[in-house]
Amino acid sequence: MQMAINLPFLKLKDRERTRVLAVDIGKFSTKAVYITLANGRYTFAGFTIVQSPDNILAFNPETVASLLKNIANILKLENAPTAVSIGPAFTIIKTVEMPLLPVVELRKIIKNNPKVYLQQDLTDYVFDCHCLPPQVSSQQGSSPTTIKQRVIVGGAPTSVVNNIASGIRAAGLQAEGVVPGMIAPINSLEHTLGENLSREVVAVVDLGYETSLICVLDHGEPVLSRIVPVGGKHITEELTKVLKIEYTEAEEIKTSTPEAALITLEQVVRPLGRELRALVDFFEHQYDRQVTRVFACGGSASSPPILQILESELFVECKTWNPATGMDIALPPEQLARFESAMPQLITATGCALAVL
Repeated sequence: MQMAINLPFLKLKDRERTRVLAVDIGKFSTKAVYITLANGRYTFAGFTIVQSPDNILAFNPETVASLLKNIANILKLENAPTAVSIGPAFTIIKTVEMPLLPVVELRKIIKNNPKVYLQQDLTDYVFDCHCLPPQVSSQQGSSPTTIKQRVIVGGAPTSVVNNIASGIRAAGLQAEGVVPGMIAPINSLEHTLGENLSREVVAVVDLGYETSLICVLDHGEPVLSRIVPVGGKHITEELTKVLKIEYTEAEEIKTSTPEAALITLEQVVRPLGRELRALVDFFEHQYDRQVTRVFACGGSASSPPILQILESELFVECKTWNPATGMDIALPPEQLARFESAMPQLITATGCALAVL
């Protein structure tokens, strides 16, 4: 499920890449991974998690540049090809039926007719497409124009993409692409599960800072998604209110819940579980297929108690995954020691890297 929104004025999609710094910019924290590719094998060579600057989601080029310079210094990288993942608030993702044409032609069609395909009048947007297996008309004597393919269309405001590109370059890095945040975890899960993803119906839940995103994949194809206005921040704040504790203490409770706090954590997390269950129920009713597993990523996915509570609410297995599955690991000792606990937070950045490598 590789898709990166092409940076305007850049035509780098077909260039062979051997390394990438991939950055997942969030409101509270920014996650970055450095992955290389040689002889068909990926190597997970570095990562860092830093606090995001204030107002980072305005994507001011100077602020983006300062953030990326800091990350490049931490990872000891110079002039690295760089891709950035941005959240669903700044992107649109939709699966549509389009003629069987090359991607470059599909982009032009979408740009000239966004309302026809996306039901929105999106001016000054950058678009990219990912083609799913084509569906041929069963009518005899069909012309090429009746041969259709399902296409996942991604778009983002040109101003946002331009600002990010300017920030990357100002940081002394190479601008490679901007990846929709909804697509990145799917890339990572596809890399981890391989062909198994195309054999079942699963849901991906990205537990963010202020919001969470759930996306149902029907045999690997995203068919339904929803943003839920509940994230790790809300869970932590509710714990501080109910238990009358400090914010840092509430953060610790999320990952290693004392028995006394478990009931409170359940009360706080269950509304999120009900929102997720409602979307799963809607999908199962509309498509007459059952979601068999739920895969979670993001900061709160590091918490076993939270995953257990969601699992009891969703009535299906709910777990996170290792984004470096099948990759060689070449991390410095200090990063290796933190890698296992950081894995759920690195999934989107890893999927962003896979979109452009």
